[in-house]
Amino acid sequence: MGSYGGGRAIIEASGSPGISARNTGGIEIRDLVIVGRRGAYTREGGIDLYSDLPDDRKLSHVVVSGVDVSGFRVGIQLGAKAKAGFSRLS
Repeated sequence: MGSYGGGRAIIEASGSPGISARNTGGIEIRDLVIVGRRGAYTREGGIDLYSDLPDDRKLSHVVVSGVDVSGFRVGIQLGAKAKAGFSRLS
């Protein structure tokens, strides 16, 4: 997921994450501006990644590069249930 052409695309989120991925690996988020509006800053991450896969599986290849995040509680929110999660993050 990223911008095409000149400049960076702007994602404006209102009360929710700008980008949310559940149980997903092999994702690249590049060259974006993500802005939180109307209360997003109180409870959401600008980029929200979460895994609750069974069997303690780890998802790989998650890349975040050249992204500006503002107006959220945190820029990148990463979470997992039990021993599930992620590997090879950059």
